[in-house]
Formats: sequence, structure tokens, C-alpha cells
Amino acid sequence: MSDTTAASKQPYQQAGTTDADKQFTQGIEKRMTRNNELHTLTTGLTDLDALLGGGLQPGQLVLVDGPPGIGKTGLGVGIALANAQAGVATAYHSLERSAAQLGARFVASASGVSLSQIKSARLSDEELSRYLAAAEQLSPMPMWFVDRTRRTVAQLTRDACKLKRERGLSLLVVDHLHLIAEDGAGLALSLEMAISRLKRLAVELDICIVLMGHLHKRPAQLDAYSLPSLTDLRYLSVIEHYPDVVLLLHRSGYYDPTVDQTAADIVLAKHRMGKTGVVLAAWQSACARFVDASPAHYTSPDQRYAESAY
Repeated sequence: MSDTTAASKQPYQQAGTTDADKQFTQGIEKRMTRNNELHTLTTGLTDLDALLGGGLQPGQLVLVDGPPGIGKTGLGVGIALANAQAGVATAYHSLERSAAQLGARFVASASGVSLSQIKSARLSDEELSRYLAAAEQLSPMPMWFVDRTRRTVAQLTRDACKLKRERGLSLLVVDHLHLIAEDGAGLALSLEMAISRLKRLAVELDICIVLMGHLHKRPAQLDAYSLPSLTDLRYLSVIEHYPDVVLLLHRSGYYDPTVDQTAADIVLAKHRMGKTGVVLAAWQSACARFVDASPAHYTSPDQRYAESAY
């Protein structure tokens, strides 16, 4: 056999010469800004962006998890809103809320006006002024709502590809994982199929996908000051390999009504090619949003979270 023939059958290729290497390098070059920095997408939270090394990146699948009512949708709305405000083409695909309900949540998050006040249309003159100003600012933003329930990953993929082709999509938020139907599959297999396909979609379209999950399994009677970890997720063995980033939400006030209801923790439990840790944030329940923690949160007993050797 000639050396040429032998080389052609060689299953290994020199590092840096494969098509995958070239595609990765080209992707890095495409994402470089004029300031020679890697293009990132913001989470809307300064400290979380810093822990992530500047923010989220195209091609990443981000899983946000926590118990029902902890604020996952609030964080998803905040991420989508912050990027749309920066001119990033963003889509929010809700599998359980109508476009009108989503619109109300986005205006509440943008304006700081109480969501319940918006729903009841009982606004003071000052609240109405803030509401109208936020709604006017939202109108021209590159933001699209998709409110079709019980969608399959294949349907989500078609929607995303169409938006990418027509609008230049960069960020897709999917709320939430359990409502992506996969007929004929058990729940564990369905979740694995869905999350693996969404990871592949993020890479193929070169977009960041933020996925809300309901995988939390910790009983509510646990200590309110115990931080969640990856082991608190159901079906961990079938989904842990796919996300690039896993964010776990925690609020001590969720478990204990006698403590500070605004103190919140965002645990960066998995960060492929980056460091993990815990970020303090503030939860504003009235308008269902997370904001950067105030100095008061850093001087409270909850400060030990940031010092935790997670």
C-alpha cells in the first residue's frame, strides 16, 4: 500500500487542520467586535456577566432551573429584554403564556410597574406614565414572541431557522423544557432528545439558547440557606452533558417568609470552559424581575453565599 493511500485512510488528523477546527476558528473570528473582544450577550446582571467571563456566547445552550415560582421566567424575560434593548435580535418562545401575557411581563420588567397593577389596569398617573414610556421603548426593539403551546423541537427549529434567515436571530429563550412534546418517548428520553437537539440548534445557527427547566427535586422543607447544586436536578445523567451553562435560582424567602424576600442567589453550577460560583442578586416580586444586588444585600447574613466554596 502506498504512503498516500495509507495517509488517506488515517482516521486521525493533525490538530488545527480539521474542518471542525477551521469552523471553530472562523466562528471566533466572526464573533470578534471592532474592539477585538469576543462578542457576548448580556444576562442583564453585572456580576453574573462578570462571572461568565463577559456574558453568554453564541453557540451556547444555557439551562435555567429552580422550583416553580422561584423566578425562572423573570430571569428569562430579563435576559431577553436586556439584549433586545442592546439591539440584539431576540425571540422569546413561551409554551405556556400568550403573547399578551408575555407583553405584560416585558413591560413590567422594563418599567418596574407592578405586574398585578398592569393586569388589573389600576395604575396611578405616575405608574401609567412609566408603563407607556416602557411600552413605547419596546415597540421598535428586535424582539419577537412565539406563544404556541405544546411545540416539538422540530417545530421550534423551523421557527428559529425562519427567524434567523429573515431577522438575523441571535438569542432564543425557550420557556420551558417540559412542555416540548416528544410523542412516543418516555419522559427521561424525551428530555434528553429535546435538550440535545436544542444544543445542536444553538451551534448550527450560531445563536445562544436559554432554556427554562423544571428539574428541581429538593423538598421545600430543606434549610432555606442551603444552596442548590447539579445533584438537585432530576434526570441529571441524561441532560448534564448538553448545556454549556447551568444557572440554578435560589431565594431564601421562597422557603422562609420571615427572612429578606428580596435576597436572591444565582448559582453558576456548570460553566463549560469557564469558572463556576455564586452571584448575589435582588428579586423584585412586584414586577417579577432580578436586578443587581444593592450594598445592603452584601452586608446581610446572606453574604456567606458569595463566600461559599461552591
